[in-house]
Amino acid sequence: MTAKDEKNITNSLQTLGIAIALCTDASSRGNLPENYRSETGNPLISWRLAPVELYAVGAGKGAAMLNLKQPWDSETNRQALQHNADFYQAKGLPPGMTRMLLVTGPGTLYDGDREPKQRGISNPSETICAIYVGADKAVPWTKPADFVLDPENPKAGLGEPEGGKYFVLMHDGSVRQLQADMDPLEFLQLCQLEKI
Repeated sequence: MTAKDEKNITNSLQTLGIAIALCTDASSRGNLPENYRSETGNPLISWRLAPVELYAVGAGKGAAMLNLKQPWDSETNRQALQHNADFYQAKGLPPGMTRMLLVTGPGTLYDGDREPKQRGISNPSETICAIYVGADKAVPWTKPADFVLDPENPKAGLGEPEGGKYFVLMHDGSVRQLQADMDPLEFLQLCQLEKI
């Protein structure tokens, strides 16, 4: 990995942090972006659309093409995958793929048991918001899929690291590089809201 690659990943995560903050400010409940859902609560389209839709951050044609009442992989919405928002596009991967995933799962802000509110984070500079996962864990940018934390095996699902490290966006908007061989319990603590 070159210094330019590192800078590009860092800049993309910083842009994502700004976009998430803007979406949070725009939310009437102060919530961070969430997946678009059907009337019955099933996830249809990823939260990643919100920054693009609301603020044209890295906008491309894809956002305008999406039908929010259909799943991300419907015939109509599959066409939008080829028009990825600029800062979601991962270098070296096909159009429409991203490596930027929110941290979800037990004890995280997105654990399914609470609304994801920024004020619910007591130490935002020490809590991971999103991870730039390995290329082998990339997902279509409109798919409602993210990194799911497994407390028994915290680093499972991160994929192959870039140059021996992972790039993460903290909830305060800063970007860090974590060594791939870091202690799993230390990584778990950075993902969960309650710090031991």
